[in-house]
Amino acid sequence: MTLRTACDSDVDVLLSLQREAFGEDPHCLTREGFEAFLIGGRTDVIAAERGGVVVGYAVLNNRPFRPWTALDYIAVKTSLRGGGIGEALLAEAMTLARRRTVRLFVRPTNRAAIRFYKRHGFDRSGIRANNYADGEDAVIMTRRRP
Repeated sequence: MTLRTACDSDVDVLLSLQREAFGEDPHCLTREGFEAFLIGGRTDVIAAERGGVVVGYAVLNNRPFRPWTALDYIAVKTSLRGGGIGEALLAEAMTLARRRTVRLFVRPTNRAAIRFYKRHGFDRSGIRANNYADGEDAVIMTRRRP
């Protein structure tokens, strides 16, 4: 597996992986959203590639007005989960983070993701009420880089 910066030609597969991982959640990126992130400069879109095929991605957003870096998404092809791709994407995201604190939101019902992030040094730091379109709250998780 190799990690690289995603490019315009990856957008279709990124959208497919996103639908597979998150369904039709309105918080997900549109084609235009991915394209803007790919050219915007403050957002890193990392692609995980295996055998020439993109099988996962991470979106890391370094918004200039926030004191933290936002880890907006990590998605891995369902059939390949548990094989280290998510861990590699997270490690690369932590390396690219421009601020000492990395923050993310996760559904409280997504216990596997919460366990994953806890295993990698993230702590629960709060709740964001009604974060998702269906009214579900988000667990806020943070990790400080050394």
